[in-house]
Amino acid sequence: MVFIDFYYYQEEVKRALVNYINSLNDRWDPFMAAWISYAVSIEGTVDNFQFNKLYKRLLEWLTSKSEEIWEQRRNFGPIAFTLYLYLSVEKDSNKVNEFITILNKKIRELNIDDKWSPLRDHEYVYLLALSLAKIGDSETKEHIKKCIRQEIQNGPLRRYLMFAASLRELGVNITINDDLPEEYDHSDIITLLWWRERYGGEKDRAWVLFDTMKDDIDLREENFQNRRRLSFVELALLYEAILREINAPSPLVLFRYYPIHEKLRKNEIIEKRFKNGDYSGAVFEAIQLLKEIIKEKSGVKKDNESELVDESIFGIINKDKGKFNFDKSKIIFNDHLWELSGRNEQEGLGLICKGVFKAFRNPKAHQASDHPLVRINPYDALDQLITISYLIKRIEKARVNK
Repeated sequence: MVFIDFYYYQEEVKRALVNYINSLNDRWDPFMAAWISYAVSIEGTVDNFQFNKLYKRLLEWLTSKSEEIWEQRRNFGPIAFTLYLYLSVEKDSNKVNEFITILNKKIRELNIDDKWSPLRDHEYVYLLALSLAKIGDSETKEHIKKCIRQEIQNGPLRRYLMFAASLRELGVNITINDDLPEEYDHSDIITLLWWRERYGGEKDRAWVLFDTMKDDIDLREENFQNRRRLSFVELALLYEAILREINAPSPLVLFRYYPIHEKLRKNEIIEKRFKNGDYSGAVFEAIQLLKEIIKEKSGVKKDNESELVDESIFGIINKDKGKFNFDKSKIIFNDHLWELSGRNEQEGLGLICKGVFKAFRNPKAHQASDHPLVRINPYDALDQLITISYLIKRIEKARVNK
C-alpha cells in the first residue's frame, strides 16, 4: 500500500488554490472567489492572508456594485456567502440588513422549474444553503429545501451528496449509506470524502477510495494527458477533507496509513480487532507477535517474557545473577557495544521490550476486559502499536550473535 502523506497533500492542494486566487487578478469571478474563500477559511480567519485578501475583494464587489450584482442570478450564491462571511467576521448585521432583505426576496423568486434556474446547480445551492442557515428567513429556507428535495435524486453521486449537504446545513437530518453507484468518478470520490469528514460516517473507506485514484490527479498543472486537473470546487472540498483529517484524525485511518510495521498492519487478527473496537485485543496480539519475533531472531525459546529478554538482549543467564553480559547477547542492536553509547542503546531497547511486556501485555493477560488498565481508547492503542512496531523494526535490523 502507498501511504497517504496528508501534510504533502495539504501543501499541494493549497498551492493549487493559490493559483486560482492569483487568476482572479486577471478575471474576476465571484463564484470562484466565494468557493476558495470557503476553503481557506477552514484554517481560521484570523491572520489568514489568503482569506483576508479574498474577503476584502468580495466585500468591495458587494458594496461597490450594489445594483449591478443583482442583475445576474448566478451572483446570488456569492452574495449570500459574502454576507455570511461578514457576519462571521464582523458580527454586526446592521450594515448589511438591506442586502440580506433583498437577497431573501430574490431567492424566493427563483423558480426551480425554470430550465436555467441556478437552483439546479448543486455547487451553487450548497453555498446558498450554508449562508441561508445564518441569514435566511424561514420562508426562504423552506423554499430552498422544497427545491432541493425536487432535484436531489437526479444526477451523479457528487450532485446527490452536495444537495444532501445543503439540506443538512438547513437543519434537515439526512444520512447517506455506504453503497456506491456502479459508475463513479474522481469528483464523486472527493465529494464522498468531504461528506464523511464534515458530516461523519466511515471515513476509512473514503480514504481508501482516494488512495486508489490520487495518482490520477494533476495538482501541479503539469498537463499530464492521463491526469485530471481538479476544479476549484473539487479542490475546496478536498482541502477541507484533508484539514479535518489532520486536525481530528480517524484512528482507523491512522492505523491504515501510519507506516507501522507491515507484520502488524497486515495482520488480519490485529486489523479486525482494531476495526471492531477491540483495541486491547489488537495490542495483545501485537505483543504476542513481538514475542515470537524475538524467539525466532534469537533462537531463545523461553516462554517467560522477562527471561526471554534477559537471555536474548541482555545476555543474562541464570548463573549471571542479573548482570548484563552483552558478549552473550543473541540480538545485537549496534556494532558499538565497546562504547558507552552503544551499550546504553542495547540496554535501553531491552528495557523497552521488558516494559512493553509488563505495561502493555500483563494487565491485558491477567485482568478482565472491562478493567481500567485493560480498557484503552484507540489513540492509546495506536501509541502502543507504534512502540511495538519500532521494536520489531529494530529487532529485524539487528545482528544475531552466533
